[in-house]
Order: sequence, then C-alpha cells, then structure tokens
Amino acid sequence: LMCDPTQAAGSGVYGLVDNEWSKDYLEVTQLSENALPRVVPSGTTAGQISASISKKTKIKQGVPVYASIGDYQSALLSSAIDEESLSANIGTGGQLSLLSKRPHFSDRYETRPFFDDSYLNCISGLPAGRAIKLFEDFCRDTMETLSGVPFEGDVLKVLDQSNINEKLGAGIICHPKFFD
Repeated sequence: LMCDPTQAAGSGVYGLVDNEWSKDYLEVTQLSENALPRVVPSGTTAGQISASISKKTKIKQGVPVYASIGDYQSALLSSAIDEESLSANIGTGGQLSLLSKRPHFSDRYETRPFFDDSYLNCISGLPAGRAIKLFEDFCRDTMETLSGVPFEGDVLKVLDQSNINEKLGAGIICHPKFFD
C-alpha cells in the first residue's frame, strides 16, 4: 500500500514538517510503521491494470494506477487554485482555502500539504449554511471596505453576474461558480 502526503495527512497522524508518521501515534497504538501505507511523492505510479482486473472492469490492461491522493486537495487542484486565490468551496459542507509555498501554522486554520511542495491553509468542516453566511458576510464587508459605500443586495447574485474588479476597481478578480 502507498499514498502521497495529501492522503497521509488526512489521517491526522502524518507530520507536515518531518514528512513521516507520528512516532507518538505508533508508540501509543503499538503499530509498526509497516502497517501504514508507504508515503510517496504525488504522481508516483503504484502499478497498472492487470489482465484480470481489465476483464472485470473493462478498463484497458496496462493503464497506470497512481498512489492515492487526498480528495480535498484533488478538488482544489481541479479548481486551478493559485497563490492569488481564496477558494470558497460550499456544498453539503464547506471549506475556505488559501495556497502557500511554505507551511504556516495557526490555531485559526489547518495547514495541509498540497501538490508541488506547497500547502493549503484552510478552514474546513463548515456546515454549508454557516459557510455560505460566512462567505456572504466576508464578500459584503470586503466590498464595503474597498468601496467605502454600504452594499445593498444579494451578494451571491452580484458575484454570479459581474466581476468585482469592474464594480470596485480595486484589482480584485472574482470567478464565481454558484449552482442552485
């Protein structure tokens, strides 16, 4: 078994600084480190589809299979997050994420590994209703602060229909993707 750091970190017992499984965890649980997946760099090939699996799944034999990655990180990777973006992902739950080249640790957010030796600073596990309210309040406060004028109206509707840069002229670009 193998996984990459984005998957290992989801266990809560993989260290971001030392890039290894927690010695305290192994000691308390009496587990051997061999019982845990080997942590490999993102994009490492774990094997390929065998003839028997190909027959069962109809996936072409020989297709590469890669080490598992974190679902949260893969979702953000597909959103094309960069260091100039704040990702607000709100569904049945919610997360706010900011990409960084160095790990930053705080009591106010979690730091998780990302791809290409970068990190995510995130607030996760937000119930969707509270996450939407938090996001709306943040956007409303930002618009009011940058424009100096109280904002009236539906924040999400305005974001969906316009580009904040055009509204505020403050160098802020918004690429919303809101779905009913």
